Amino acid sequence: MELKSILYNARIRENIDLPALAAISRLDPTTINRVESGSVDVTLNTAMRLCNALNVTVHDVAKAMLPRVDMRRIMVSGGRPTGTISILDVEDFLKFFWSDFDKGLTFLAQMLFEVEWIAMSYLRSKQPGLENMIPFEKQEIKRMLFPSPIYLFKVRAPHITRADDYFMLFHNLGGVLTFEELGHYLKLLRKENKKALARIKQETSLSASVLSRLENGTVENIKLKTVVELDNHYAAHGTILSMYWNSTELNELLENRDEARRFTRSSFPEAEYVREITLAHMFIALCRWHQIEHGGVGDWIAPIRELWVS
Repeated sequence: MELKSILYNARIRENIDLPALAAISRLDPTTINRVESGSVDVTLNTAMRLCNALNVTVHDVAKAMLPRVDMRRIMVSGGRPTGTISILDVEDFLKFFWSDFDKGLTFLAQMLFEVEWIAMSYLRSKQPGLENMIPFEKQEIKRMLFPSPIYLFKVRAPHITRADDYFMLFHNLGGVLTFEELGHYLKLLRKENKKALARIKQETSLSASVLSRLENGTVENIKLKTVVELDNHYAAHGTILSMYWNSTELNELLENRDEARRFTRSSFPEAEYVREITLAHMFIALCRWHQIEHGGVGDWIAPIRELWVS
């Protein structure tokens, strides 16, 4: 079954007309008409908005569009799972950070120091001066967050060497994945299957440029049919579709928060230049180190979550 049929049937079932659906999904009625008629190659973002508005889940989409689905590998985001970071954790962190900009900077400075200790501890034999590490200052964090024409600050996440680790350690636990992590996952998956980009191009309808953009973590104009075709190609039984759905939900949250915050006044004017996506990706990467340090088990994130309610 095609997406157009899924959405049309759901709209009739929910008794929602086009204007109402447009308002709920924040999409133009013309766009919705084109999706239902099948005259547009719908993006994952548009598909997700419409499905959410019509109570259609990623399970429904997978069962309708994939020849075989393993429901155990399709995770629905939501809640605060033990042992990993979820979309709700990211949202809670952003609310916490902006509720007190100064306190948020202090939190990131402490977390960066802890994570640097974790990372450097793996090199302890080569780093005899580990005990002399200098804590980060809040001013350093501010400089890292603000955009610059000459440098780009980025927190490196732990190096993952097996594709299925992204599923087992993060997605399978109900955690969130960034598009950059998904790109690395696809690259590992391709190499584990001993395939070059040129070969996947031959075996699918996907161009080399599209495949390369996905492996580089692109977030713009990802087509639903592209994700479905990749899922089919790798016989992932819904895993890839589920992962991309999750990442799209995260990106949608960040874009909406970023847009909304720019219409509000801040007691820290310079903070207006800090984007939600920059903050979120830093927080996620830092949390990855804690999760890997604990072997993907244990409720290591509980003390962090306590900050949001304290």
